[in-house]
Amino acid sequence: MHHEFDRNDNLIYVKLPNMEKSLFLSKPIFISLIMVLSTTLVPGCLDGSSDEETGVNATAPATPKEAMGLWLPVVDGYIGYKMVTLAGEWSDSYEQDIEFSDDKGNAKSAKLMVKSVDHSMSLALTSVDFDVSPANIIVHLNERTLVSQVEGNPALSYSSMDCEKMDCGLLTSELDKSTPSPTHMIPISPLNSIATTYTFSSNELITEATAMDLFVNSTQVDLRIEIKVDGEGWFYEESFNFEWVFPLIYPLTDVSIEGIEVTQAIQTENNDVRLVEGKDTLVRVYIDSGFYTTLDVKVTLMYCILIFCTKSIEKIHTAVQNPQRENYLDSANFQLPADWVTHPGLEGPLPIGLFAKIEHISPDGEIAYLDTNPDNDDMFHVAWFNVTHDLNIYYIPLTVNGSISSSSQIDDVFSTMDSIFPSDINLVEVSTMLFPNASDYDSGDFKVQGAELLLYIMIFSGFSGLVPFPDQFVLLHPANERLTSEFSGNSLCGSSTPEWGSGGDLAISSFVTISKTSDECIQKLTPSHEINHNLGPLGDTENWGGHIGPECNADNDDTDWFALHGSDRTIEDLGWTSWFENTETNNSSLIDPDMRELQGYCRSIDSFGNPSLNPFFTKWISFYRWDHLYDLFSDWEVGNPTGRSSEDTSRVVSLSVGDNASGEIHYTYTLENSALKPVQSDDRNSGERYELRTFSSDSRLIESAKIVKQPHHVHSKHDGLEGENQSMLIVLSETEPVDEIHLVHISETGIESLIDAFYNNSEELVISVDELPNRFESRDQEVTISWSIGTTTNRPNVLYQLEYSWGNDIWLPVDIPTERTSVTMEFGKLPGSNEAAFRIKAMNGMATSYGTSNSFSLPFQNPTSELTFSENLHDGKLNYGEAFDFEIKFTDPDWAAPNLDSFKARLVNEQGNVVWGEGAQVTNRLITNLIHSGGSSSTGSAGIAGQEKGDNWQGDVHGQTHNAGIIGHNEVGISFPNNQILNAELLPGNYKLEVEYTDEHGGMVTEKFEFLIEVGPTQTVEYRERLLENYRKDLLQPGDNVPDMGMNELQYVITLQMVNSGDLTMKNLTPAQLGDLMQIPESRRDDLIKLGESDNMDRLDND
Repeated sequence: MHHEFDRNDNLIYVKLPNMEKSLFLSKPIFISLIMVLSTTLVPGCLDGSSDEETGVNATAPATPKEAMGLWLPVVDGYIGYKMVTLAGEWSDSYEQDIEFSDDKGNAKSAKLMVKSVDHSMSLALTSVDFDVSPANIIVHLNERTLVSQVEGNPALSYSSMDCEKMDCGLLTSELDKSTPSPTHMIPISPLNSIATTYTFSSNELITEATAMDLFVNSTQVDLRIEIKVDGEGWFYEESFNFEWVFPLIYPLTDVSIEGIEVTQAIQTENNDVRLVEGKDTLVRVYIDSGFYTTLDVKVTLMYCILIFCTKSIEKIHTAVQNPQRENYLDSANFQLPADWVTHPGLEGPLPIGLFAKIEHISPDGEIAYLDTNPDNDDMFHVAWFNVTHDLNIYYIPLTVNGSISSSSQIDDVFSTMDSIFPSDINLVEVSTMLFPNASDYDSGDFKVQGAELLLYIMIFSGFSGLVPFPDQFVLLHPANERLTSEFSGNSLCGSSTPEWGSGGDLAISSFVTISKTSDECIQKLTPSHEINHNLGPLGDTENWGGHIGPECNADNDDTDWFALHGSDRTIEDLGWTSWFENTETNNSSLIDPDMRELQGYCRSIDSFGNPSLNPFFTKWISFYRWDHLYDLFSDWEVGNPTGRSSEDTSRVVSLSVGDNASGEIHYTYTLENSALKPVQSDDRNSGERYELRTFSSDSRLIESAKIVKQPHHVHSKHDGLEGENQSMLIVLSETEPVDEIHLVHISETGIESLIDAFYNNSEELVISVDELPNRFESRDQEVTISWSIGTTTNRPNVLYQLEYSWGNDIWLPVDIPTERTSVTMEFGKLPGSNEAAFRIKAMNGMATSYGTSNSFSLPFQNPTSELTFSENLHDGKLNYGEAFDFEIKFTDPDWAAPNLDSFKARLVNEQGNVVWGEGAQVTNRLITNLIHSGGSSSTGSAGIAGQEKGDNWQGDVHGQTHNAGIIGHNEVGISFPNNQILNAELLPGNYKLEVEYTDEHGGMVTEKFEFLIEVGPTQTVEYRERLLENYRKDLLQPGDNVPDMGMNELQYVITLQMVNSGDLTMKNLTPAQLGDLMQIPESRRDDLIKLGESDNMDRLDND
C-alpha cells in the first residue's frame, strides 16, 4: 500500500493494490485503516497482514527470495563463475552488508552471501577490513560447526579447506581400520565443507562454506561466524528462514482447493443455477489431497461484502484425491448461516464473496507433511444472491370423516416445498373450522369450496392489509382418508386448478390445490407438483406447466422439455436439500442426478415401492424447472399469477355441468372490489359446450362465459381435473343489474337447450338469528347458530351460508351453502375478538339476504413459537469459537398486527450470569478493556453497557426477515457473534437461550434452548488463548484523533470512501442498504455516511 501525506489539506493519498485512483483519506481514518488492515484479511483487494509464522518450525523472518539458489558453489575460497555459464557462482544468492564486532564494541565491515540449494545451504564471506591474516574461521550452522584452520607460515596468500572425514573421504570405515577397503572407491559430496583464502596485498578475506542436507526438520538456520585474529575474536550472528525449503524428514504433497460450488436445490458444475436470497444454501469446497490418499485439513470459509471479510466458519475435513461432485463427502460442506444469505429490503442482486482457505493440522503437535504449493491453498468465489417474490401460501388442514393431517405431516409438506422452490415460503394457516367437515366430497368439491373460501380471504387481505394476499391455497387432505377423483373414483395424491385446465372455469383459477399428506404423496412432492400446474403455462409459447411423459402414462404435454432433453425424465444434475439432519455430512442430502423429475409420473422406487435413490424422496426439481419458476418469481404480480385481477363489481355463480346436457346453477351473489377479473367472453362458437349468460330486465345479454367440458381421460390418472359432474365457481362482470341467469347447453350441431335458470322474481328474505351468549369463556365450548326466515311463497331451493367476523366488517365463510337452518360447531382457531359475530347469507335465486347475530366476546389465543437453529447446534453441542444462529417464528392465530417491540431474548451461562440480553453486564464479559464505561456504547463491536432494560432487552436482533408484515408469521433471527458479544467470550460450558414474545392482546409465548459449548478435538489451551487474542484485536480502541468507531463501522466508512473515489462500485446498493448488510445500527448510519463523503473527510482532525 502506497501513501503520501498532504500537510496543506490534512489528507492522505492512499493507493491500494489494483486501484486505478488514489483514495483520499483523512489522517485519523488512515490511522484507523492501518489498524484494520493489521487484523483483517481482505482477499482480492487489500492485503491484510498475517500473524502466522512462515516456514517450518521457524521463528525468524522469511529470508528474501533472492536466496533461492540454483547451484552449489565450488568451495575453494575463490569467488568464481559457474561452469558453462558466464554467471558468477554466487549470482544466485542473497547478498547483504554486515558488521563483525568484538568484545570492545569495535566493528569491521564485511559482505555476506547466502543461498539454499535443495536441502543444502551455502555461504560466502568477503572482507578487506582485516589487515592481519586470521588464525581460524569458525562457522556455526545450527548444530554443525565448520572450522577453517590456518597452519604453517603464510606467504603471499594461503588457502585452507576442511570437511568432515566421513564425507570428504571415500566409502570406507573410519571406525574400524581393520575392515578392508572395497576394491573400488565411490566418492560422495562432503556433508560439510569450508575453504578460506587471504590475500596479503589487498587484505581480502574470502570464506566459502556449504552444509549439505542441512534442512532436516526446519527451514530456519541460526548462523554464527567467529574470526580469530591475533588472539582476539570477532563475531557475527543472524538467523535465516528459507521458507521455500521442504525439510528432509517430512513427506511432501500438494494439497489444493480445486473449486467452490454453491447450491440451494439443484446446481451445475459451473454454478450456472441462479441463487435466491434468504434460502438454505450449501457451499461445497473441493479439496484435493495431492499424493496422499486421504488427508485431514482445516477448512475456513469466510463471508465477504465488497472488500471486507467479516465472518467465518471452519471445520476439519478429510480431503481425498481427485474429489468428485457425485461423492458428497469428497467436499468440505458448509451450510451457510442464515444471516450470510438473508438481507431484507434489498431489491437487486447481491454479490457475496466466499473466501475459502485450507490449513494443515497437526493434532499431536507434529508436522505430518509439507505442502509443495501453498499458492493453491485458497480460493475466492463470488456468489450472486437474487431477490424473488416470497410465495404466500395459505393452507387448511381438511377434516374428513373426523381425520386431520398431523403437524409433522404438514411440516413435511412445506419443508420439502421450501427445499425445491426458488422462493421463500410464507405460510398462513387457515383454521379447519372455516371448511366443512367433509365426508363425501371428491376432489372437485373440495376445490370449488376452497376457491370460494379463498375469495373471501382475498377480499379481507385487500380491505385490511393485515394479511398477505394469497399466492396459493393448499388444501391438505388427511393421509388415511381416500381422496377421490371427481369422475372416475380413482384414488388421487393431488389435484390442481390451472387456468389452462378446468380451473379456467373457477372464479379463482390457478390458486387452489389439494394434496394428500401421506408419505408416498409427500415423497413425490405432490403439493409442489400441483402448484407447478397452477403457476406454469401450457400452450402457446411455453408449456412448463404440463407433464413430462409419456413414461408411466403421463401426458407428454410439456413439449419444451422434450425438445431440450428428449426422453430423459431425470433431474440430470446434482440436487441438494437441508431436509435431513446433519446435512453437511449426511449423504442423503445429495440428490442423485438420476432422480425422477417433479412433473413426471414416474418415481425413483424399487420393486417393493420404496425409494431407491434417496431414503425419502422419489422426485426432485430440475435445473429446467428451477429456471422457469425463478423467472416467474422474479417478475411476480402479487395476487395475479395468471394476469387476472379487477376491482369492478362481479357476480359469483356456483354451478356444475355433466354429461348428456346436464347441469345445475347452485347459487349466486355479487361482490364489490373482489380483486378478481371476471372471465372473458370468447369466440368458441363451435363444438359441444355450455354457456352461462346474464340478462338485463329488458332481456339484453350482459355477459356470457363459455364452458367446454374436457374429455374424461385428461389427467384422469393423477390430477382429477375433469369429471362427469364438474363443479365450478364462475365470476362474471356485472356492469348493470342482472335480472336473469341462464345455463345453456349447445350441441355439436348448434342446438341450444336451457338447462337451468335463475330469475329476479325471488323475494328478499327477512332472516332472524337466535340470540347468542354475550361472552364465550372457552373455545372448546360448542355453539349452535340457529336462524329462521319470515313466511314467503316464492322460495325455491334457498341456500344458507354461515359467515364469521371478528371486526372491520370482514366476513369469512365457515360452512358450505346448505338448506339447513342451524349449525353446531366449536370455535377452534377462529380469530378472537371482543366484537365477534355470525352472519347468515341466504341465497334465494337471484336475491341475496343477510341476517346478523348479536356481537359477543371470544377469547384471544396465545401466540405460538417455533425455534430453529443452525446446523452445528442440531446435537445441542458446538465447538468453542464457532458461529451459530437461531430463528424464531411467532404465530398469532388471531391474525393480529405484529408486536415485535415486545420480543425479548437473553443468553445465560451455567453460573446463571446473563452474558447477552437483559441484565447483561460488562463485568460478565471477558473482553472489557475496549468497552466504554457508563452509557451505551456506540461502537459496532463494543459491549452492551447501559443497554435498555425492561421492554427492550433483546440485544442484537436481526429480524423480521421475509415475513415482515405477515400476520401470524413473524420471524426474528439472532446470530452469534454479534455487535454485543464475541464467540471467544462464550467459554466452554452450558448455556441457555431464553426467548419471550407478547402479542397485542397480552398473550405470551416463551422458548428455551439449552446447549453446550465444548472444547473441540483439536483445540488446545494455546488455540483458545490465540482465538481470544484475535477477537481482542478485532476491537478498535479509540485513540487520539481516531474516530470512536467499531470494526464494522470503520470498514463501512472505508468502503463508502472507496465508492466516492470511483474505485469501487456498489451497483444497486444504496449507502443505507450497505449499512444493513454490514449490520450498522441506524442510529449511527447517518453520521457514518457523512463521514464517508469526501467533503467531510478533513473535518475529523482537530489540529
